[in-house]
Amino acid sequence: MSRLYNPPAEMFAHISAAGTAQDVAGFLAPCIQAGARTLTLIPVADTVHEGIEQAAEVRDLLRAGAA
Repeated sequence: MSRLYNPPAEMFAHISAAGTAQDVAGFLAPCIQAGARTLTLIPVADTVHEGIEQAAEVRDLLRAGAA
């Protein structure tokens, strides 16, 4: 994010999730619990297909309440 927008990464820490699908789902779970119905994920992956699979895994974890 800091390369994209120039401010230091610390400014984005509270709104940016990173790590495994489980890590990202855990980060986002409080948003879902607070009532969020739509989240935007921008996965970083080697291919578009891989990014879609990563986002789907996060979605599945959140839907299952496994986060």
